[in-house]
Amino acid sequence: MIYNVLWSDKSFGGAEIYVRKMQSEFAIPFITLKDKSVWQLICFFFTLLSPANQYIFHDTRASLFSAFRFFYRKDICVLHGPGKHAKFIFLLHKLFNSYCYRVILVNSGIFSTQASKAFHIIENESALDSHSSPTSKDVIYFGRLEKSKGVDVLCEYWQKHAHLASLHIVGDGSLHEALKDQYPNIQFYGALNHQQLNKVINNVAFYISCSNREGKSLALMEAMSTGLIPIVCDIQSQHFLYQDLSLPLLHEDLSNFDSVVSTWLNQKDEPKMITMQKVKNYSKTHFQGNWANQWREVLKPTGKPY
Repeated sequence: MIYNVLWSDKSFGGAEIYVRKMQSEFAIPFITLKDKSVWQLICFFFTLLSPANQYIFHDTRASLFSAFRFFYRKDICVLHGPGKHAKFIFLLHKLFNSYCYRVILVNSGIFSTQASKAFHIIENESALDSHSSPTSKDVIYFGRLEKSKGVDVLCEYWQKHAHLASLHIVGDGSLHEALKDQYPNIQFYGALNHQQLNKVINNVAFYISCSNREGKSLALMEAMSTGLIPIVCDIQSQHFLYQDLSLPLLHEDLSNFDSVVSTWLNQKDEPKMITMQKVKNYSKTHFQGNWANQWREVLKPTGKPY
């Protein structure tokens, strides 16, 4: 039996969406660990000792459990982002790579180009089916509501622009209730499924994120697939937005936040529509169609017809 193993028990986030997509596409169930009792974790530990099972561990905390199965050399670790300590995470995954069947990065830009060559790359891909609105000025963030994602900073900075457009925040996390109480002029939805999220996206024009630690952000990929214009940070994995699409990026210290956001919110509908189409076309050309096929190749040795 193959299982996806995930640390977080949150319903909305890149890795969480990823394992649900694998469940939908390949019927591979997933196990979350953060919500387990001590006894349940002990029981899980004993299942790790079975050679009949195979595990796909997602992100660093879950991947640490692969060490209990190093002698089987059949498991897979998937890294969704560089984390706060990228050099340490790189070395740790080099260790995983020495005894796992595969270590997979969801983006070649998680580490430097040279460092990423040490691992297998399967690029993230969108699963949303929606269309952004060129007549809107509204902005959306969807993902986890945590300090590591810069959501608190986004809300703070947004106050200068709240009179121009609405900010919609979709997702759950430790900051949800505090931010909802502190910023009544921002619309908080909590966690939504894809169908509900599509309805919100139909009425907005921009996707925004102040996170400066991302691999290939699944939220960004999904936003671009709907034509949402991305307003995100100038980090390695997002340089393509400037290089290939000439889109302005936020400085990591957000010193240009006001100028970038004001420029977009004051843009006319027609040039906005042209940019949206360019973003959508780029997403279709670069991010869609390969994910499932690449995973089928990786899973071939299992002998199951994925």
